Amino acid sequence: MAVAGDPGTVEFVAEQMAGAVLLRHVRMFGEYGIWCDGKLEALVCDNQLFFKPTSGAPGLLPGLPMGSPYPGAKPMVMADAVLDDPTLLAQAVARIAAKLPEPKRKNPQHRNRRSGRPGLARKQMNIIRTIPELEAHQAIPGAASTRKVALRMTAEYRAWIARSRFCILTTVGPEGSDDSPRGDDGPVVTELDPGTLALPDWHGNDRIDSLRNIVRDGRVSLMFMVAGPGNVVRVNGRAVVSADEGLRSRIARDGKLPRTVIMIAIGEISFQCARALKSAGLWRLGDRSDGLPSAGQILASLTDGSVGGPDYDREWPERATQTMW
Repeated sequence: MAVAGDPGTVEFVAEQMAGAVLLRHVRMFGEYGIWCDGKLEALVCDNQLFFKPTSGAPGLLPGLPMGSPYPGAKPMVMADAVLDDPTLLAQAVARIAAKLPEPKRKNPQHRNRRSGRPGLARKQMNIIRTIPELEAHQAIPGAASTRKVALRMTAEYRAWIARSRFCILTTVGPEGSDDSPRGDDGPVVTELDPGTLALPDWHGNDRIDSLRNIVRDGRVSLMFMVAGPGNVVRVNGRAVVSADEGLRSRIARDGKLPRTVIMIAIGEISFQCARALKSAGLWRLGDRSDGLPSAGQILASLTDGSVGGPDYDREWPERATQTMW
């Protein structure tokens, strides 16, 4: 009988394959499947890596043995011997994906018959699947949209970012994308030079989802907001996580150092017009949370009362104040 795979093993395999694009891993019946571009091409079973035996695998991975990932399964290429060669692994992933057939598209009407939701099929009609199809439904962007992009910090964008106390950090990893709100009572980021920003990692919920993603995939986006007019400044770039003592000391406050610092190499900076925030009345309408479930209530509902509840809500403000930095 196959032994359930260790999450640490599949994390290591995914890191070694990080050079491949559109890669994700999914838990399947106690083991893990590795998908590239929507195609299942490898399994991690009993903490071993198995590739599908397409024509792309033997040519790039010659001499590797074949074996069954679990009892009754068809033989696959056993690839543990090349786990220490990330470049070769990424090439194999891409080549095998190219040889695999395109995944079949599921019939939405068939899914609806099974789910008993007849209206869903109508909502899923006319799905746009190509860029030309998409562009046919859009207008041509004007000069203000195409010429607002800067590749490094400018005086104008510097003023906006320095005024921002709040931003949203977006990262991407094997499990998907993640958005994380980041805030401070002063500038939320520090400019290290015209091409680099530093975002301190202060005390949080200790999940470190964003940091895990950055370590595995450096692509990030930042969305800076300033209360008032509704314009948003966006930064796209690549990031690394640094534990450098000098950098952490530079961003320290009241003698407290951030655990780590996210260093963002700016790829481009642009602004987003104020339509979205003005439509939402985000700054104008004030507190709109009356009657919404509290964090304690959400936790209690998800855990049958074992976590959260009134005590969590009552204690959280003081706990947050004591652990803000």
